[in-house]
Amino acid sequence: MDEMRTVKRDLRQKLLQRQAALTPEYKREASARIFAHLLEMEDFQNARRVFLYVGTAQEVDTRPMLEAMLRMGKMVFVPKTITLGHMEACAVGDLSELIPGRHGILEPADAKRAVSPDSLDLILVPCLGFNQRGYRLGYGGGFYDRYLPRVKGKCILLAFEQMREEDLPVEDFDVPCEGILTEEGYRSAEV
Repeated sequence: MDEMRTVKRDLRQKLLQRQAALTPEYKREASARIFAHLLEMEDFQNARRVFLYVGTAQEVDTRPMLEAMLRMGKMVFVPKTITLGHMEACAVGDLSELIPGRHGILEPADAKRAVSPDSLDLILVPCLGFNQRGYRLGYGGGFYDRYLPRVKGKCILLAFEQMREEDLPVEDFDVPCEGILTEEGYRSAEV
């Protein structure tokens, strides 16, 4: 195992412990604040085609966001695992269409309604940890590492502020997001 993989593995373990220590109250309140900030964002208001993950119990609760987007008439896309490390953005019309996929994460039953990454207006990205430059540390599957280079729309990290990490290891293939949205509000990534 090379040095960078070891550094990432160790940091991932540290962040997983920090994430597990977040209280349900904090996650609920922070998720609601993140949602409120999202609704105020011009990038969100102008986006017609939005790609958003379905959050797990440990992550930002995205279900209210997804439901609101559908009610607002936005075209909503969620990740569908195709093969290990590869996903597609698939259209959903109702959250009842989602079924447990890899690791129990809700996703569309099939990829029949997949769209090209360059057709999305706004991509809201999960992360385990993030830094102010818009880089993220994920859970290690490489799904977003392979997907984000093909995206043309605005890419924003959704995260709890407590998961910020100043010294995040970055590799050549890592793609930064343009902005970060936490319970403290939206900020552009520092270049």
